[in-house]
Amino acid sequence: MMVAAGGGVQVYPMAVTRDQVPRPEVGQVAGLQHVQVRITPIPLVAVGVHERLVRGTSGMKVGGGVSVEARPLDGRLVLGLRADLQRYAFHAQPQLEGDYGAVGLSVEGRPVPWIRAVLEGRAIFSPWLDQQFSVRASLDFLLGVHQEPG
Repeated sequence: MMVAAGGGVQVYPMAVTRDQVPRPEVGQVAGLQHVQVRITPIPLVAVGVHERLVRGTSGMKVGGGVSVEARPLDGRLVLGLRADLQRYAFHAQPQLEGDYGAVGLSVEGRPVPWIRAVLEGRAIFSPWLDQQFSVRASLDFLLGVHQEPG
């Protein structure tokens, strides 16, 4: 099991317009916190859950997601599923308010340790995008030096 958590605070100077008019509604302080948990119930499968919250500077952004990964063939094949959802709500940008998200599938193969082939497909949704789908393919040659212990 892996658990990661973090957070922080950002302090900004006072927002002003070009005419030097203060904009107190924008805010000056933002807080961030995130948590990620990954559980491997059996060596073949890993399940992850994550969340992230940003609050302050006149609004908030909260998001979360889940992922499932299977590694058959001694890890030479990786099958993945991931889903993310985010709520964006900042008063300074009301036109961007809404729910955003994505659902994706990925396949990664390693026929030999120094070659990695990846194919990913992802459906994306937002208040302004309908039927958006992205595909990514890559072929990596992992070059390096292996030092024998000694």
